[in-house]
Amino acid sequence: MDYIGFLKRFRFLERKIRETTNKTVHCHTSKECSKSSCSNEVPNTSKLNLLLQVADECQTEAELRQLIEKKPNFLCYDGFEPSGRMHVAQGLYKAINVNRCADAGGNFVFWIADWFALMNDKMGGELQRIRLVGKYFVEVWKACGMKMDHVSFRWASEEINKNPKEYWKRVLDIAKRNSLSRITKCCQIMGRKEGTLSASQILYPLMQCSDIFFLKADICQLGLDQRKVNMLARDYCDQIGRKLKPIILSHHMIGGLKELREEDGSLKKMSKSVPDSAIFMEDSAEEVNRKIFAAYCPKDNEIESNPCLDYIRSIVFAKQDHFLEFKSFDEVQRGFVNGALTEDALKRELARLLNSYIEPVRDHFAQNPSARDILSMVHNYNSPKTADASPAESSKPTGNLVIWMYPRVSLGILEALHIVQAANKRIEEGLRATIVYADWTAEAVHCQYTRKEKDADTLFQYATSCLKSYDLHHEVNIVRQSAEILTDSDRYWLGVIQIGRKLILSTLMDHWGIRGMPLAGNVLAALMYINDIVFFGATEILCYSNPQHTACPSASFSDFTIDFLKSEFSRNIQIQELQNDILKPLCDDTEEIIRKEIKKLYAPMLEVEKNQLLELTGAVLGISGGGEICIWRDGEQDGHPYPCIENIEQDYTTGKLHPGDLKQSIAKLLAEKTSQSRSSLSNFVRESPGLSASLKSLRKK
Repeated sequence: MDYIGFLKRFRFLERKIRETTNKTVHCHTSKECSKSSCSNEVPNTSKLNLLLQVADECQTEAELRQLIEKKPNFLCYDGFEPSGRMHVAQGLYKAINVNRCADAGGNFVFWIADWFALMNDKMGGELQRIRLVGKYFVEVWKACGMKMDHVSFRWASEEINKNPKEYWKRVLDIAKRNSLSRITKCCQIMGRKEGTLSASQILYPLMQCSDIFFLKADICQLGLDQRKVNMLARDYCDQIGRKLKPIILSHHMIGGLKELREEDGSLKKMSKSVPDSAIFMEDSAEEVNRKIFAAYCPKDNEIESNPCLDYIRSIVFAKQDHFLEFKSFDEVQRGFVNGALTEDALKRELARLLNSYIEPVRDHFAQNPSARDILSMVHNYNSPKTADASPAESSKPTGNLVIWMYPRVSLGILEALHIVQAANKRIEEGLRATIVYADWTAEAVHCQYTRKEKDADTLFQYATSCLKSYDLHHEVNIVRQSAEILTDSDRYWLGVIQIGRKLILSTLMDHWGIRGMPLAGNVLAALMYINDIVFFGATEILCYSNPQHTACPSASFSDFTIDFLKSEFSRNIQIQELQNDILKPLCDDTEEIIRKEIKKLYAPMLEVEKNQLLELTGAVLGISGGGEICIWRDGEQDGHPYPCIENIEQDYTTGKLHPGDLKQSIAKLLAEKTSQSRSSLSNFVRESPGLSASLKSLRKK
């Protein structure tokens, strides 16, 4: 038996003990109950008992008691995913628990998780349908007795866009601090096994954990099936050194009416995918009767799994103090076991009571035109179509080369030359070029240079200065990824979600390569890279042959990305590769350092394979745009022109061209070509005291 299965049985026994030792607290059960009366008139012990009635598990009772004493009007939170019709566990039982929290002095915020439903592919992945179902949920709660003066509803998509920086920075922080393995285990909240997860579903627990802090919730009042992600939030507090942790009140999961088993043998909870396993909030009286009379109702060893008794304990005795002539749940259970209460009588009364509880909901949808229209559309969504949405792309003109740069304390000469040459060429052709400084992608993989925003600012300024000193065309657009995301965060993150929905997580991991995905942030970084191509309207990308940053994808992953975008979204993207791992000298290094580093290059006589010197020579020729390279051989007055790398390799393999001569000539060429740029960059850094000091500090790290 797994932990949750054990906990269910343990809490069942604990509840029975509590029912016999504590009197049920009835406080302000009328709809006129006000916030002030609840918080001021109910003793703290009674408040604690009310809240513990909500929970199968409390983490922790000591913290809950302290919260009640220090913050009488505490804030509870629950999130719900609009995903079709509402059953009684979401309707009646949720209203019961919300009212208990309200009677204890709390206020309740419902997080309408429309984006979450999109990630979980609910309602065919159509956001418009999802939002309509969310409105239907609100209408049900209004009609079923929930104390609405203590409740507020917030749409995830709207609230996140009011303060996207705070929200998404938290998501990135959680992602970078937790392993992918830990996060996939939390995906049980979506009812999905690890092997079937889409890449976007990794975002679900990251965002749900962020929700708790974004809403400033004191209590997470969700079902026991959400335990893992709630514990993730408490563990995250330890990771960031936060003493005040969210308290977890995990309510009981009411079993389904059908005898359907989990892997541990326990009865499955009611499910919308099996309609006869649940009573829905607007079911007709005939439907309620039919489902209850057909329900699984064992007496003997399985009595703890009897869903009819579960309904009576969790719903009936929470709303009234008797069931037929029985004054407590224990009396009902004993009467059923010893035959004093027959199965027929039990089911008949249960069906009658459930019908009476949901009759106000039926009336509301029958009499309120707006609610009736919403319900009609929800019923039409029972067979959702699969959306073929694609991530929203930039509305700017086509023809755009996109190049990524990542926060680093240095930029190599060859890398800078290649980026500038490629970008300038597109501008000269009348096209566009965009250089994306991917600070948030780097943040997702725990980059040390993005921990402090001022460090990321310094390195962005340095990278920009390097490229401009190396004659980057003024029409090339250098953008900071985080700033661009925040200008249109809704479009950006919906794009990430849409791409992730199309990718199975294991497929993404396989193509990422040998570096693996140790962090949940690696998945996020991969999805952000793919989405950047669409978001920035790329028609061509420049990828790195040998990534120097953990957030930077390999060339093979870029190839996979191009194939994926073509097959799934009919986008044709060209790709070129940047050789960035041959030479160490930086953009602001001296000529002496350049010569010294070139002299160190591995250059075996007469051999072309794995020859670093010839790789560098080929790269320099490519950057030169097809021009010749003059090689000065020992003893010659004039240089010998070579128009292409093939001619150089031919003379090299025959011994006509000595490695020493080639090294000297390439060093001379690079030094001369970059002399003015290196000088300009050095002067700029020197004349910017703040940048110079910050850069020196970062390089020491």
